[in-house]
Amino acid sequence: MACVRLHIGGLDTHAGLLWHDGEGLWFLHSTVAEVGEAIKERAGESRVLGHSRYRITGNITADDMAVEAWTT
Repeated sequence: MACVRLHIGGLDTHAGLLWHDGEGLWFLHSTVAEVGEAIKERAGESRVLGHSRYRITGNITADDMAVEAWTT
């Protein structure tokens, strides 16, 4: 399995996933304000992340056995 890291991210007014695919960090989330669908954007360029007053993350891929069970 490729080294992929997935975190759930809670913001002050939004939530999404932070995904590191081995090459970059992405923020995956849905939005009504812009396109009204799920979007994938570079985390460093995300206006939602940039404007949030706080960020809480949890690593949902830390347990290799749980990831293996989830993906097979």
